[in-house]
Amino acid sequence: MYKNFTMSKKYERFTVVLFSFFFLSQFLYVRDGNIYFQLFNMLVGVFSFFFVFKYMSVKFYFYIFTLVFFAVITTIISEKYKFGDIAFSISMPFFGAMMSLYRHQLRLPSLLFFFGVVIYCGRAMFLGLDLNTQLFNFSSRNYISVLIIFSFFSLYISTLSNRLKYVGVFISFVVVVLSDSRSGVISFSIVTLGVISLFFYNSKMVGRFFIFFLLFFVTFFIMIFSSEIYFYMYESFGVVKRLAVGSLTDSGRENVINCYSDIFDVKHLVFGLDAFNSNHCSYLANGTDNPHNSYIKMYGNLALFSFVIVFTLLWSIVSLLKRKDIVLLSILFCFLVRASTDIVFFFQSWDSYLWALIIISLPSFVFNRYGISRVNEFDVYKGG
Repeated sequence: MYKNFTMSKKYERFTVVLFSFFFLSQFLYVRDGNIYFQLFNMLVGVFSFFFVFKYMSVKFYFYIFTLVFFAVITTIISEKYKFGDIAFSISMPFFGAMMSLYRHQLRLPSLLFFFGVVIYCGRAMFLGLDLNTQLFNFSSRNYISVLIIFSFFSLYISTLSNRLKYVGVFISFVVVVLSDSRSGVISFSIVTLGVISLFFYNSKMVGRFFIFFLLFFVTFFIMIFSSEIYFYMYESFGVVKRLAVGSLTDSGRENVINCYSDIFDVKHLVFGLDAFNSNHCSYLANGTDNPHNSYIKMYGNLALFSFVIVFTLLWSIVSLLKRKDIVLLSILFCFLVRASTDIVFFFQSWDSYLWALIIISLPSFVFNRYGISRVNEFDVYKGG
């Protein structure tokens, strides 16, 4: 079917360049907010198509075509004409596919991405800089957890050693806690618990006994000194204060949700939440077109196709449960929780990570026989 199918292998090293520029561009966009970095990532997504098209199934092409169709229709009906959203809806699934298919080539770029983020953010924390105003020129401290979560995911699905990945979990959790992000701490705690569960499940009897003893000792210690520990954490970590006085949402986010609830009718059910220029609700959080919720954004941009996305996510969860892939399942839940408090998906360059995870979860739906053969080179059930 594909002439010279194996000849592309000599070009596979170019994917290392694409991965590297994509990650760098994402970081620079968060830091500086220059729209050209987003445009560059759209271009990288387009190039990634040429490395994955021969591996994709007809079913997945139809799925993406339908996704793009709804993105175009809702953009027109909402009178926003955000053609960048359409470009991301087309290109990011293919970049996600490239991440799942070229996991050997992902090693060095993901390693540089992860430790680059850790060093950059860790330096600011060590120097005591204001994480809201002195870390990024364009974004708030909430994007520390976004960068950490997605850079760790890239590291995890690569074929780097598992020991390095476990170290990455510990470093990520520390940075996220120090970032003073409620949603970041809650979402990445799911990944941390997933990794601990996997370690406990896979360890031998002596290891299990040691872990059980350690957990028992920590629990006993916390019970005895709970008030002292809480007081210390309350005074030391801003995130504990924020969790003590609030919840996962704030008044701005609640205003957005309440506004959309008030205006919701059959028209918005069929054509999306922002149909016919009714997206004023999304401005109630901070005065910009940002509802701080990826699911609200998803229904605004995809309307009824959102239910297909939800079904796809549920299908991915079931697939990972059947495989007993604890860590990837915890990462998927981490994505879903983090998406509830900020716009990270539908549509941005961050979509690529969600697509990569969906594709790894559902290879038989996404790939043809050539793609299945290629992904079988990796231990897709345990992340590398």
